[in-house]
Amino acid sequence: MKRGWLAACLLFVATGVFAQMTPMPKPELYLIHEEVARPSMLTQYESVTRDFLNAFTEKKADPKMWGMNLYMTNDMHYIYVVPISNWAVMDAMPQNWASMSQAIGKDRWKDLMTRGNSAIYSYSETVAVRRPDLSYVPATPRLKQDEQKFVHLMFYYIDAAKTDEAEQVARDYAALFKAKNVTDPFTIFQALSGEDLPLYVVSVPAKSAADYYANDERVNAMLGADVRPLQGRAMALARKLDHRDATYRPDLSYPLPTTMTAAK
Repeated sequence: MKRGWLAACLLFVATGVFAQMTPMPKPELYLIHEEVARPSMLTQYESVTRDFLNAFTEKKADPKMWGMNLYMTNDMHYIYVVPISNWAVMDAMPQNWASMSQAIGKDRWKDLMTRGNSAIYSYSETVAVRRPDLSYVPATPRLKQDEQKFVHLMFYYIDAAKTDEAEQVARDYAALFKAKNVTDPFTIFQALSGEDLPLYVVSVPAKSAADYYANDERVNAMLGADVRPLQGRAMALARKLDHRDATYRPDLSYPLPTTMTAAK
């Protein structure tokens, strides 16, 4: 099985005098690796993924290097979200995988790879950066972190000549949400590698699909007519749109939940 996805550049901003440059906060980068499982082999796919994770747990793989969260979409796509500290992590990945394969053992590793890859129809990768300047965090969130088991993803493929306008629309959305005291956040990620760029992804957490759609209706009612111009501007700037629902799978993430690890 393979892993991969997104990244960013470090920016600086003047604070009034050219000689006085203050570095901005370090960007949050994520490697996003998406695998499409063969419908007839879902059981095998998930079984071998658990075998991989058990092997990582057994060999005490460092979560700082190997940690990832897995989300499964309703169309059988498995999305691995891997926090990375910088681009250099990408360069080190082949050697890290080679070291892990040696630790696990040649024959066991070959078996894992063979069973895993045979259950995959295709995979893709990109690197993304979280854009807090375009996102919204409520003062009092409706959900606690551990209640967020689901995420609705909106993919905005923007006209390359209009990214500045698109980012302003995101800021205006955040300002409207704040003015209306919306209690649900949204996070925007910008794809920095991969195909079909520019791409911005809006992520909205919820307890479940039912919770998301019921709450989305409530939020739209709160925003009322004020949101209509923003919706129109967003549509005008997009080359195409896509929406996907995904459920968090802690049983296929690393490190494994404490209870599962202790049960080994």
